Amino acid sequence: MHFSLRQMEVFEAVARLGSVSKAAEEIALSQSAASMALKDLEDSLGSQLFHRQGRKLVLNENGRRLQPKARSLMLMAAEISRPEAHELEGELHIAASATVGNYVLPECSAAFLGRFPKVRLTVATTTIFDAISRVESMSVDLGLIETDCVRDTLVTEALAHDRAAVFARPDHPLARKNKVSLEDLRAASWCLRDFPLPHLAGILGATGLNIRFIANTNEAIKSAVAAGVGLGFASTRAIRRELAAGEFVLIEAESVLLERELTLIAPKHVYQGALPQAFADHLRSWFAEEL
Repeated sequence: MHFSLRQMEVFEAVARLGSVSKAAEEIALSQSAASMALKDLEDSLGSQLFHRQGRKLVLNENGRRLQPKARSLMLMAAEISRPEAHELEGELHIAASATVGNYVLPECSAAFLGRFPKVRLTVATTTIFDAISRVESMSVDLGLIETDCVRDTLVTEALAHDRAAVFARPDHPLARKNKVSLEDLRAASWCLRDFPLPHLAGILGATGLNIRFIANTNEAIKSAVAAGVGLGFASTRAIRRELAAGEFVLIEAESVLLERELTLIAPKHVYQGALPQAFADHLRSWFAEEL
């Protein structure tokens, strides 16, 4: 069995991007050269690596077994090509769910980027499910999500706790109550993202929740709450600055608090180069200091 590093590079890019043309563009090959390299690799291995679905290539079982090995090989080859590098450099791709991507990573990354001026972080802020999918497909190096996660394809590590709570403007009627009941919450107007709806509906009753404003970002919800539309429900990390400035207050409603894990995820059986490992260590230290 003989294969070249170039053939494995083409396979890894096609597996990650699902397209020969996109892979060829990324690694600066013609499409015909990339197609030939992929065919030669499959011939050498004596097996097909993809299901052909029109122009889209989807990994088959053989391809799924090879992908983490190919990804590891590419990462190690990149490090070998820089044998005299004395400091971290390169680009780290991270997929993060909304709260982490918008309110955690920008702050915790500052010190890391200050220490390593040749490093660039590219963060895709997306849904929890899409972040998991991107890590599983190896289109990013790491993921950070605000929920626990158990997948056979992933290595997961809980880094910290996150708490979602009810908040409002300081002049909201419930802000002046020492103890807020479920009946008070059912009678209130709400501004909500889609993520807490099952949680709140399970406690308050799906038919008893008076939702006046719904959006898919925390910023939109915060703006609606600030405008006086109603109560909001979000991670306390997302409203930390507004709470400190007195623009929002937490509503004392222990019955609807939502405790979650902030979880670091990475593809299983894939070599983690020096840069992802260093950033993971930085996250552990940053969250430890936060306690």
